[in-house]
Amino acid sequence: MLAPSNPVASILPILGLPGVCTALRQRQERVTAIAPMVSGVPIMDPGEYRRAASRAALLASAGVPATAAGVAHLYRDICSRFIYDSSDSGEAGPIAAAGPEPVRAGLLLHCGAPPASLLAAILRGLPRTGHRQRLTASCPPVVSATAVSRR
Repeated sequence: MLAPSNPVASILPILGLPGVCTALRQRQERVTAIAPMVSGVPIMDPGEYRRAASRAALLASAGVPATAAGVAHLYRDICSRFIYDSSDSGEAGPIAAAGPEPVRAGLLLHCGAPPASLLAAILRGLPRTGHRQRLTASCPPVVSATAVSRR
């Protein structure tokens, strides 16, 4: 699983470590990436806006568009599935053209996307073994964003 982290600042340095890309390519059919950005929803939080601008600038410096499809193209040789946000409906075709299978899910959990949507998208990519059952059974109850903000 490639987390929805900044591709240039976080993921690419890890992928640059000796043997990491080779290992992922060997298991590419089981590697899923989650889009680190959502273009279809305006960013209202000032902190997230700055992070998004930084992410876009770093991607631009690497010659990659700051879109889900741009990141899917960046990861094309190491993952077979790419989960993108439901609001980015125009991204499916470009993601598929980049190589990975596009998988649509609600990613903005803090904005009310149902966690079950993302969990289902992730689980669809796992083999049907005991690991999948243990993962589902061990997931803690979902805490709403409202409950967290009240703490």
